[in-house]
Amino acid sequence: MANATPAHLNMILAKFWRQYTHLMIFPHVKEDQPVFILSEKLKVISLYNNIIGGPGRRNGPNAQTTAFWLPIYSNCAIIGTNEWIPTDRIRRVNFRMPNAMRMFWNGEKLRSLSQGRRTEESFEIFSVTASLANLRAYYTARGMAWGDGYTDFDCGFEIEFHDAVPLGEHLEYLSILKWFFSGCLGFLLDDTDRKISRQTQEEFIASVESHAEIHEHHEIRLGHPLDDPPSHISFHGSPAWGNSSDEISNLTKCLVAWMDRLDDWKNTYVHMAGCLRMHREISSERLLSACKWLERIPTAIPELVTDNLVVEAMAGAARVAGVENGLNVDLGRIRGILKPLIKESHDARFRRLVSLVWPNNHVSKSRDEFVAELKRSQGLRGEAAHNHIEVRSQEEFADLARVIHAVEALCFLLTMRDLPWSDKARGRLMGHPMTQNYIHSV
Repeated sequence: MANATPAHLNMILAKFWRQYTHLMIFPHVKEDQPVFILSEKLKVISLYNNIIGGPGRRNGPNAQTTAFWLPIYSNCAIIGTNEWIPTDRIRRVNFRMPNAMRMFWNGEKLRSLSQGRRTEESFEIFSVTASLANLRAYYTARGMAWGDGYTDFDCGFEIEFHDAVPLGEHLEYLSILKWFFSGCLGFLLDDTDRKISRQTQEEFIASVESHAEIHEHHEIRLGHPLDDPPSHISFHGSPAWGNSSDEISNLTKCLVAWMDRLDDWKNTYVHMAGCLRMHREISSERLLSACKWLERIPTAIPELVTDNLVVEAMAGAARVAGVENGLNVDLGRIRGILKPLIKESHDARFRRLVSLVWPNNHVSKSRDEFVAELKRSQGLRGEAAHNHIEVRSQEEFADLARVIHAVEALCFLLTMRDLPWSDKARGRLMGHPMTQNYIHSV
């Protein structure tokens, strides 16, 4: 018996034996090795990351049979026409992201496709090359029952790695791509219908044309389902928008820059995704996640206002003064106390960062108000880390929400700032859900 869905993966291996043979044989499975199952529909299911449950037995429908079974709980199932063995490598990943289609709704292009006017490039949205992989997006559709037109449009995405990667290593790159569009839209997108292949797109097409055997595999992983996007989210606040060729051209430049800076910005993306996941709550956990997001932004690191030579001089003078007064203080402790003095203060740092991204004459929230909320976040961060924040009234709840939204707005604007957005796209940043949350906070 097999059951495989994104929310639950389990497999029960069962074997019936006649009682008079006196055999008690259970399937033998090693946890560190994959398990291969042939389904009733002749699909090969390759199970990875397995946890083996306790074996059991039960009498059958009559006295001559007994069932012996062994449950297996897996968080990864690869379903295809043949086995996916540990030495196999992934060259290409295809998937969909529900709700992403609205970002790529090009009315003119889709109208032509619905009327049957198409070329080889009609279904392609973009195709670009990043440092580690080729990235592609395309329209999917269903042919109409009459005529040559199409309907039920959606969009799919493809990652084709320059160098094949083992199973599991593709997840990081896939997540970074999803988080780009998630950050632009203001809520966390999930992927569905994920397929992995040992072949590149070119090799796949060659196999089709030569009528060779083709092996495509679906990948299902155990994961927590994401919330539906908030009903109030407006796609007009996204800097990335694919409703025209000019917008798609700018979007792809920013996407490539986003992917290519992965080494320096990976932790930033991770904490951004954490904040997006908690968009429905106001809590100390969300405040802590927002503060960590800010701390991981490479361009938001506090600048040095002096150097270590000044600290050494001050530490030496302090130690001499301590000895003269009968206090023998370790020089290392003095250095540790004085070390923060070489960095800019919270006030100076936040004023510098806010001046980079926030309008000087904003009608709703001034820069001084913005800086004040950011400074408050640093005081609340320690309380949040120790879970000491208690909200006792509606006013305290509103204060906490305003601080969280201020930190998230700054983080979002700094994360998007260095990408090569067009002036038109930058103009939409202030309409993004994260900036709007702060602007409308009370």
